[in-house]
Amino acid sequence: MLPRLKPLFFSSEKTLKFFGIALLIIIFPLFPLLPGFIRTDGFYIDWWNHLWMTNYFGLYFEHNFDFPFVINTNNFGGVGNPSPLFYGYLFYPIFGMLSSLLNADIALRLPFFGLWLIQFIGIYKVFIQQTDNRLISLTITALCLWTIYPLTNIYNRSALTEAYATGLLTVTFCFLLLSKENSEKLCRLFIGLYIDGYI
Repeated sequence: MLPRLKPLFFSSEKTLKFFGIALLIIIFPLFPLLPGFIRTDGFYIDWWNHLWMTNYFGLYFEHNFDFPFVINTNNFGGVGNPSPLFYGYLFYPIFGMLSSLLNADIALRLPFFGLWLIQFIGIYKVFIQQTDNRLISLTITALCLWTIYPLTNIYNRSALTEAYATGLLTVTFCFLLLSKENSEKLCRLFIGLYIDGYI
């Protein structure tokens, strides 16, 4: 029994180095999010709007076990604001449920690490399948995760919904490429539709 458990606890040096590099690739662009786990710290004006909405949904869920259809408060302009005004319908309810367990600031920050981890797995698997070279795959994965657009959406524009949407689109596209059931024609069709939709 001990020989079976040994690989779980004692990994080779190559494996530890790989996981260290992977952790660096994931955490490096998200490093400015870390101080917010200790104290309330934001980036741009819209960050505070997302924080307020997440907290509103979290408190509403705590008291009613349901989500509001209209945001009706004097703190948000004094008018009834329909809930999915510009963003996806499930964005604030999901983050609101998370903020009812944690707080709203952590509920906005923590899922980014999960999203970056899922993106890392998807992008790395696509390029390790294509190149069969760990260094090239890690380099391309780092370049994809450290691109300017999603980081600008997080830290400058605070367009968090857009950052999640583009991240999940990348994950969807990567796992579509990895899917074994798709034929070559279907894969070309999806690549063409993705490029058309992107342009």
